[in-house]
Amino acid sequence: MKNKPKTLKPKEAIKYEALGTAEVRTIAIVLNDNDFGGTLEPLLESIHRAIDWNDGLTEEVIKTAIYAGIRFHYVAFQHARNFGEPGYGTIDNTVDYLTENIEILFNEKAEADILNVSRDGGAWYLSVQSGTVSHY
Repeated sequence: MKNKPKTLKPKEAIKYEALGTAEVRTIAIVLNDNDFGGTLEPLLESIHRAIDWNDGLTEEVIKTAIYAGIRFHYVAFQHARNFGEPGYGTIDNTVDYLTENIEILFNEKAEADILNVSRDGGAWYLSVQSGTVSHY
């Protein structure tokens, strides 16, 4: 019998140590390209699990984890069905495109960007307390 995955429960506040203690409420990944939800949504879900598992993470660790996770999440969730087929580009070129073009925002900056009515998609955010990942 397989181990049942841990159920994620929202926390009152997930804290991290930086120059003091602050609450990570919102994390946004802005790409301005709608084609990569299959990569970035599960990546943010993994970030939520990591925050929960570690009882909080610093912004620096979250950014490092996002950049490190892009290759795996792209291959596993977006490219796997067409792996090696002509016309789908190389993994390295796509990963380079993603890592060079994303912007990672936290808290107030993320929340202001989410409310930006001129944005036409291509961005995803994680509400840390609820664990909800949404496209905007």
